[in-house]
Amino acid sequence: MKTKLIGAIDELYQSVSKQKVFTGSDVWKWFRDSAEVYLKPDALNYIICLSDGYLDFNHNIQIERPKRTYISYRQVAKLRETPNWKQKFHTEKHGLLEIGEDFSNYNVKFLMVEITHRHMLDLEIVKEYWQTWLKSMGITDSQFLSTQDDPQIVIGKIIEFTSTE
Repeated sequence: MKTKLIGAIDELYQSVSKQKVFTGSDVWKWFRDSAEVYLKPDALNYIICLSDGYLDFNHNIQIERPKRTYISYRQVAKLRETPNWKQKFHTEKHGLLEIGEDFSNYNVKFLMVEITHRHMLDLEIVKEYWQTWLKSMGITDSQFLSTQDDPQIVIGKIIEFTSTE
């Protein structure tokens, strides 16, 4: 399985780099609806998310979603302009909506690789969204790799990530 994943990274990068519009995936919904099907309670589970970190959807989809189930570029930009953004993030509850699941008994390792870079502070803000949300589900082993245009660096990080326990 690891060999298949590693082999697909170059192809994935090529495909994404050609896209004009990023559709993304709904990681929030996957954890809410599907994670228990895929995670094994008696094994080490790796979740590798190649993403820009945003859960941004087109307007028609976003207006139908419950609040706090997405991370829009606009939300991050507003926080970025606030000198004490981290305090505001927590006091005004800007985080992702908790899904009420506890995955602490699944031994999950979560790696997110930022594949597009927008602003130098954005990764820190997006990390705060994800880490706060993951911790609410009992997932404390999370790593975030900053923007990587080189698939070989990403492959190396994935190999390193999946080789540690």
